Amino acid sequence: MPKGELQTEDIVRHALRSGKKVFVPYIYKTNSVDSDQPSSIMDMLQLRNEDDYQSLTPDKWGIPSIDASSVDDRVNCFGDKGLTYGRLGAKADSGLDVVLVPAVAFDREMNRLGHGKGYYDNFLTRYFQDFPPRAQSQRTPHLSTPLCPRDLPVERF
Repeated sequence: MPKGELQTEDIVRHALRSGKKVFVPYIYKTNSVDSDQPSSIMDMLQLRNEDDYQSLTPDKWGIPSIDASSVDDRVNCFGDKGLTYGRLGAKADSGLDVVLVPAVAFDREMNRLGHGKGYYDNFLTRYFQDFPPRAQSQRTPHLSTPLCPRDLPVERF
């Protein structure tokens, strides 16, 4: 896991203990011949409980990940089971309330600079095609830290 990212373990455990549905990223190859589709994408798959969360194993980036053998039996955030392979068509009772997205920084227009290959950006684009935001603020990050170095307090020596 890249240095400096928010550690979400306590958030995930609290959400699961509170009876919330928690979805985690799962990255996989699509084997797509469609030029509009990337060769690998990310879906969000549901954790069953705290024991399930504890069973996650680190991927090549050190991020706790779901075992491939359990993917087909898991609910995805679009309301179906298993992987979407980029297909759209969310069910009415599905969707996400909060998405924690890793980022290095945001610019003044709230565009995200991340660490990777655009998995979150691709996912969010697909997600908002099925779940259009009711207001622009739903697509705007809510941060608890300053956006720009100029916003940081300056020490005077």
